Amino acid sequence: MIFLLSIAMASDLPTRPEPVENECAIAIPAVYGQQPSEDFVEPSEFVYSCSAVIVPTSQVAHLLAVHTWAEAAEAEIALARSEPLLDWRGYASIGFAVGAIVGVYIGSY
Repeated sequence: MIFLLSIAMASDLPTRPEPVENECAIAIPAVYGQQPSEDFVEPSEFVYSCSAVIVPTSQVAHLLAVHTWAEAAEAEIALARSEPLLDWRGYASIGFAVGAIVGVYIGSY
């Protein structure tokens, strides 16, 4: 777990690549049994009007879930980096009290 956390802390999120030539500007749904959208296909020629990849709906849902998980993990890592591992102020007062008790105990012999 700590290994994965250290990898996540060391790496940055990838940047979005530049659009490719003739890339579709919006996400266009492809629905089983329906004709392609005119945003995606030229109606007079019935050829694609832009370039895209049709990805299965379940895979897109998984990628969105992974993206959401990654954003939450990034927020947790940022919070962990901003907080000290231990609050030594509380331990210092306990150490002082224990030291005083031990000193009194040793001094009583």
